[in-house]
Amino acid sequence: MSTTIDETSKRYGRLVVLAREGKKWKCKCDCGNIFMTPGNPLRRGATVSCGCYNKEKSTKHGCCKKSLHLYRKWRAMIKRCYYEETDSYYLYGARGITVCDRWRNDISLFFEDMYEEYIKHVSLHGKYNTTIDRIDSNKNYEKSNCRFLTRREQANNTRSNNFITYKGKTKTISEWTRFLNIPMTALYSRIYKRKWTIDKSFNTPVSIKRKSLELDFNGEKRSISSISKEVNVDRGVLYHRIIKLNWTIERAIKTPVKARQSKKRQG
Repeated sequence: MSTTIDETSKRYGRLVVLAREGKKWKCKCDCGNIFMTPGNPLRRGATVSCGCYNKEKSTKHGCCKKSLHLYRKWRAMIKRCYYEETDSYYLYGARGITVCDRWRNDISLFFEDMYEEYIKHVSLHGKYNTTIDRIDSNKNYEKSNCRFLTRREQANNTRSNNFITYKGKTKTISEWTRFLNIPMTALYSRIYKRKWTIDKSFNTPVSIKRKSLELDFNGEKRSISSISKEVNVDRGVLYHRIIKLNWTIERAIKTPVKARQSKKRQG
């Protein structure tokens, strides 16, 4: 039977542990913020502040200003390798995948190694379609093992992309998502997390939610939110036109949005 390690009054970086609340530890950061975190990230050194430390580093080196999108890629990379509460941790940190010390300890060095390649990829494929990928999925995040791919390229290259045979047809999971028009996250969760049968996974209807809805746009599966940002049309307007009015995506994007004219109140 495992025994909970008492972290009370211990210091980890900028954090001092105050007390245990539920499954997490209540900590006070040197900046004054109260912060809740699991014990493992503290002991591994993955969590050293309430978030102010990384914010200061990115601000100091100008990384956020240089590219907020790439900064978020770096932050997501750290989370999936060191934060157990992250949904994809079991595919990365739990398998022993880490971020090299050079990148983990100094975001400016990550930018130094990857920014030029990132800009080239963005110029060809756009920000939304630029993802960081490990060449060898069993090795860590480091310069020699990382590159940028489009979302579709990464989907076809991912470790979770096993071949599935159903009714005489064999396809990768990413190819099945496009064939069945089921979001990758939903299909992957059904097969590998919930352990559903292939027949149940493929034939159970997907409930449509605004946040998870994906549409075919320029040859890619895209959310309404990402499309709205690219074409500069309000997300709510696009959702209403495409889902409620059943317009085509092209019509929904190209039809001008009429400005609402306020009615004068009569005295």
